[in-house]
Amino acid sequence: MKPAARLGRLRIGYGLLALWLVLLVASRIYIAKLPAPSPPEGARAVAVALETAEGPVPGQTQLHLFEYGPVDAPKVLLLHGSPGSHHDFDGLKPLFEGKLHVYIPDLPGFGVLTQRLPDYSTSAHARYLLDWMEQEHIEGLHVVGFSMGGAVALHLWDLAPDRIRSLTLAAGLGVEEWELLGDHALNHALHGLLLGVVHTIDTLVPHFGAFDRFPVGIAHARNFFDSDQRLLRPILERIDVPVQILHGDQDILIPPGAAKEHARIVPQAELLMLPGQNHFLPWTATNELALAVEDFVKRVEAGAAASRAQADATRIERAQAAFDPRSIPEVSGFPLALMVLLLALSTLVSEDLTCLAAGWLVSQGRLGFFPATLGCFVGIVVGDLLLYILGRVVGRAALERRPLKRWVRPETLQSAADWLERRGIWVVFLSRFTPGLRLPTYLLAGALRTRFLAFAGFFALASAIWTPALVGLSAWLGERLLPRDADLSASLWRALPWLIGFWWLLRSVILPSFHHYGRRKLVGRWKRLTEFEYWPTWALYGPLIPYFVWQALRFRSATVFSAANPGMEGGGFAGESKGDILDGFGPNASIAPYLRLDNRQALEARMDAIERWQSERGIGFPLVLKPDVGERGKDVRIVRERETLEQALAACPGPYLIQQYVGGQEFGVFYRYDPERDEGQVVSITEKHLPQVVGDGTRTVGQLVLDDRRAVAMAAAYQRGLGGRWNEIPALGESVRIVEVGTHSRGSIFQNGALHHTPELVRAIDAISRRFRPLAHQPGSLRGLCLGRYDLKTPDAEHLRRGEDLHIIELNGVTSEPTHIYDARESLLSAWRTLGRQWRWAFELGAWQRSQGAKVDSVLGLWRLSRRRK
Repeated sequence: MKPAARLGRLRIGYGLLALWLVLLVASRIYIAKLPAPSPPEGARAVAVALETAEGPVPGQTQLHLFEYGPVDAPKVLLLHGSPGSHHDFDGLKPLFEGKLHVYIPDLPGFGVLTQRLPDYSTSAHARYLLDWMEQEHIEGLHVVGFSMGGAVALHLWDLAPDRIRSLTLAAGLGVEEWELLGDHALNHALHGLLLGVVHTIDTLVPHFGAFDRFPVGIAHARNFFDSDQRLLRPILERIDVPVQILHGDQDILIPPGAAKEHARIVPQAELLMLPGQNHFLPWTATNELALAVEDFVKRVEAGAAASRAQADATRIERAQAAFDPRSIPEVSGFPLALMVLLLALSTLVSEDLTCLAAGWLVSQGRLGFFPATLGCFVGIVVGDLLLYILGRVVGRAALERRPLKRWVRPETLQSAADWLERRGIWVVFLSRFTPGLRLPTYLLAGALRTRFLAFAGFFALASAIWTPALVGLSAWLGERLLPRDADLSASLWRALPWLIGFWWLLRSVILPSFHHYGRRKLVGRWKRLTEFEYWPTWALYGPLIPYFVWQALRFRSATVFSAANPGMEGGGFAGESKGDILDGFGPNASIAPYLRLDNRQALEARMDAIERWQSERGIGFPLVLKPDVGERGKDVRIVRERETLEQALAACPGPYLIQQYVGGQEFGVFYRYDPERDEGQVVSITEKHLPQVVGDGTRTVGQLVLDDRRAVAMAAAYQRGLGGRWNEIPALGESVRIVEVGTHSRGSIFQNGALHHTPELVRAIDAISRRFRPLAHQPGSLRGLCLGRYDLKTPDAEHLRRGEDLHIIELNGVTSEPTHIYDARESLLSAWRTLGRQWRWAFELGAWQRSQGAKVDSVLGLWRLSRRRK
């Protein structure tokens, strides 16, 4: 994009941002200045306060109360749902007038009441109502709770049982096992998600108060989030007044099973299932609701309705039976649609884990196999389509740049591209069953503009096979490993280790074992696990930590080793400059020629400096480009032409070195100075071999690597280094070197070279080491080097033994290793003994240098050096 166009887009973006901020501030000011709403016509405002078990909550709020009917008639309190208001019961007024004395409140936060409250829960609403009842001395109420109002009615009876004559639950909320996902923790998470969305809209959208009048607003979201539905079952199990339960047999919000469970645990309850009716009884069954309430109230007033004490003995016995979680049916209606949607969305995070979780829900009897599979299948198909579209929109070039480059490694992207080119559209089908290649293949299919209908057909077919198989397998395992539990979240925590473990086993072992490529990957993984030369640093050094602590106590310093090499920062612990170390030798024919590059210079200036240096030294290509601060061969490159060098320099983030490429054989020589004898010693020699594979005319370089007995363990490192060559097919008998840098972490083969130890080599290395100068802030009389490893090259092993024609590439300090320990013939115990001895020397030589006046770095100083390296 041209700079002018980029600047124009920035101006538009900043202008829109400023406009949004102005509107947002104006909206906040407007809302703050809105007057308190007046009660609707026919209502009166009642100031109420919230009283909790901990004491009164400061401040008051209002409820708007509608009241009609003869004062001497039975008193009925109608409680609306959420979202809702007094309008829920408009249809009942002509049916109740003259027969009942009716109270209909707009509960705080609902109707036109938009004041923000400290607590929107159903129990808080019951406490507000109790305050009103106490103020006006209301007793003998018949309470009718619709939907969420049913929970308020139950809490109101629990707070003031002496003031309540009867309860009617009209599609009322009660036990939690039939609500949404049937579990408090999971339901609470869903309500929290809804509240987060609502809060985000309310906070970030300049709505000027309009959102406060939207039904699904803050009051509705907080009402569900603040309420604890677990409290309702114990109330239902204690309630002793007459209870009537009215419920539609087609209710999709509160399933009919909930009403039946309420009737079971309330033995005196009268259950009336309304055929063909849904959740919204005040609108769809107005007459039936009015007649049932009127008749029930009359019978309660006449003493003809049973209390708990008068209930049938058989029903009392059933009510006392423990709840059986197997009685919970599969979700249906709205909760089913919600669960299918959540499964579909969850596949966008992890397809396999979502399928396993869906299978677990099937095993728990909460979800049918078909809807579980459908939700996962739809989510997977949509996700795959989005990946295809993303690849098609951004193109392959964008996939190789940030931020998309973070998703897919370049070598994996290249492998997918080559595979797609060789196998065609069938790759889309096969990648569904190949861990690690699904994402890059689908992105590339879009970027390479693969035929959409063919792509969609193949991945839909693969998903139609994969999804039911994985969901079904998870359900089968869940039924055998995990018993059903009413507490779904507790069951989930028990199931989670099994789900994650099986997911790992499926991706890492089962699926790879079905094809040769995967089986060889498993072999490599096993070798890296069982052969210590491939272990990460923490695993190899972890058992030695107690020994390091002992050395620190012995020498009364945890960092005295940093004084062992005064010629290096931190003694070569970490973050030391390779250029500074090589400079420490002064003019020395044994050092491979190098040039330090300042990344602050323009690229052209650096290229000019390199060309002058090459001309003056008579050095051509290839050259070695390496970071000035680094370790284990990270970012070291061999460049063979000017264009490649220019590209590499452009990508260099920090100071770098250019060094002459020296041919011959590479060795690692570990040096130690013995102060008692005043002589240097060579305590370890490592032969470094650059591995290669030989072509057979049919297999790719990558396949040859994977089929190699040793190279398979480092296949990932070789793939990163080889880049596009990984998928080339070498000719019969053609040798292909698979790594160019003599570093074990990048795949070089290390072998113990003790047979090359000679007095001539020791004298040559000691002579070079004695020329290494201490840093400027250290006393000049000190030896600059007492312990470290030289990486050097010689024409052959015979020259090494004679100590002749040595070309020093690098010198590493106290944290370098006697790398012969990475010889496959070495044992782990031998390696630990060697490393322990090395660190004992580091502490001893550091203490000796300290006694000679060397400065010891602090822990903070070494930490800063480590940060510089990173």
